[in-house]
Amino acid sequence: MEHKLLIPFIEDSLISNAQLLQEEKLSLFSLIYTLKPKNVLEIGSYQGGSAIIIYNALEANKLGTLTLIDKNPKIPPNVWQKIKKRTTIHIGDSFKLINSLFYNNNFDFVFIDGDHTFNGVIKDSFSAIKILNKDGYILYHDCHHDEIEKAINHIIKKFKNINDCGIISTKINKSIPEQIWGGFRLLRKLD
Repeated sequence: MEHKLLIPFIEDSLISNAQLLQEEKLSLFSLIYTLKPKNVLEIGSYQGGSAIIIYNALEANKLGTLTLIDKNPKIPPNVWQKIKKRTTIHIGDSFKLINSLFYNNNFDFVFIDGDHTFNGVIKDSFSAIKILNKDGYILYHDCHHDEIEKAINHIIKKFKNINDCGIISTKINKSIPEQIWGGFRLLRKLD
């Protein structure tokens, strides 16, 4: 696609209600646009802000579907109307849903931004790895958060077929006192 034609998709992504820093919005759009996944899973969709970004990149590619999982989504009707063409949503516990609904499905890209506890991230990660295609990617949001960072490091040590691609967006968000947020960390499944 000619770069001028990307501008509306990028602009719409930057003004999305995603709880992401601007750098993260651009990074997420760029990763989906350049990697061209056919099947994307987002764990933790909340108001659908990051779903809009993923959807925009899929639309720019004219390729791919998006599956959302959230325990209690608050996606506004206007957001759902925009993304529903390429998107399905499942409401409930991500671990249970992935292991029952998607056991035989394969995803090329999984975006994890759900439960921010160590155990929650571990459960989401184990589930995601099972349904991730060879050469598929897992992108974690809030990788600077203590619990998430510990969980990611545990996953990397536990699975020899998972390659740490590193921190993609390094800016730290300290908007909540006593806690560090922000940052993307990317992993890749080798086999």
